[in-house]
Amino acid sequence: MSKTNSIIALTLAAITFSASSLAVDEDNYPQASKTLANADVSTSEMLERIEDKYADTIYGYELEEINNRFFHEVKMVDQNASKVTTLLIDAKTGQWIERVHPINTLSEMTEKQSMLQAMETAKVDMREAVAAISLSDTMVVSEVDFEQDNGVSYFEVETVGPTGDTEWSVNIENRRVTAS
Repeated sequence: MSKTNSIIALTLAAITFSASSLAVDEDNYPQASKTLANADVSTSEMLERIEDKYADTIYGYELEEINNRFFHEVKMVDQNASKVTTLLIDAKTGQWIERVHPINTLSEMTEKQSMLQAMETAKVDMREAVAAISLSDTMVVSEVDFEQDNGVSYFEVETVGPTGDTEWSVNIENRRVTAS
């Protein structure tokens, strides 16, 4: 595929993103797994590149299928909790589109500030939370979200494999991993 065609496909994916995206699950797992295995850049390498390029804090990740192509969706918040940046990255080629959204409500800003404070002292970041799960070669990370519940902060990691979905919680303070 030419560079122009890749850019057009990525742009079309971004335009149709909210209307026709599907999270990776048991149904599209085989195709997602094959795409990631043949990708130019691994998920871990992609996250490392983002961390190198941006000073923002990564708090969310989802592997999405859009028009029969797979994309990494990465969500970040700036250090002032004034804007959210969403990156849509082609899982095969590594090309990306950046969308920046201002945080307009006091409640959303307060939520993001609380999250940033918790993550500032955390012993685990998102990439380390995924590594703590010790994924088998047949598992794919489909989603990672930062969560706070009853004063406990953790990354909720969803994986999918040949035997179905599993949800994991990784406590950001003590690195304790639990499966549900």
